[in-house]
Amino acid sequence: MEENTVFTRRYDPSSEKIGPVRLREVWRYAGFPGGPGGEEKELLALMDRVTGQSEGIFRYAVCYRHCSLSWADDMPLLPFPSASKNLADCLRGSREIYMMAATIGIGIDRKIAAAQHTDPAAALLWQALGAERAEALCDAFCGEIREELAARGLVPTPRFSPGYGDLPLEAQRDFIRLLDTGRQIGVTLGEGLLMSPSKSVTAIFGARPPKEKEACGQAPDAAGCAACGAVSCSFRIQEEKQ
Repeated sequence: MEENTVFTRRYDPSSEKIGPVRLREVWRYAGFPGGPGGEEKELLALMDRVTGQSEGIFRYAVCYRHCSLSWADDMPLLPFPSASKNLADCLRGSREIYMMAATIGIGIDRKIAAAQHTDPAAALLWQALGAERAEALCDAFCGEIREELAARGLVPTPRFSPGYGDLPLEAQRDFIRLLDTGRQIGVTLGEGLLMSPSKSVTAIFGARPPKEKEACGQAPDAAGCAACGAVSCSFRIQEEKQ
C-alpha cells in the first residue's frame, strides 16, 4: 500500500451506491424519531418541499489514506499523536487503518443559511437532510472498502471520529492536514474546529481478520451504531422492525 498517498473518490448524485434519501433518518436527525404524527400535515409538507428542492445540490466526495498499523504497549502507532484508549479499543486487532474525510459540498450550507432568516423549521430540516446525506456518503464509501477488504479476508472496524469518546476534537487538525482536505475535496477547518462545508465528516477505521473482531467482543457483522456502546445516544440508528 502507498502509505502517504491521499486518494479521492467522487460519486454521482444519482449513484445507487449513495441511495435515495432515507426520510426516517432525516426525521431522526431533526428530533422526530419515527417521524411526526400524521396530523402534522404542515411539517410533512415542508419535508416534501425541502427534499424536492435538494435535487442537484449535493457534491459527494471522499479522500482517504490507507496505512499499515503497528502496536506498542497495547496502543496503536498512528500517523498522528493519540492517547485515546477508546480509539485503541475500536482498532484492536487491526493491521491496517483508513483515515477518511467526506463532504456533500457547500450547496446545502447555502440552503441552511437562507432558511435560517426566513423559515427556522425549514432550516432544521435542511440541517437534518445534510446529516443524513453525509452519513449515506460515509456508508457508501465504507461499503466499498468492506468489499475490497473481504477479498483479502479482512473486515473493517466501526468508524471513529475526532470528538468521539476520549479522542479530542483537536485531532481534527491532524485529519485535515494529513488528508490535505482543502486541496483534495475542498474541506477546510475554521474557528472552533468547525469544518467547511459544514456537512463534512472525518473518521478513522481499521482492517482486521474476522476472528480478531470476535475476540474484541463484536459480532463479525457489527458496524457503526450496532457496534457502539453508547446505547443511550439520541442519534443512534434504530434497526428496522420486521
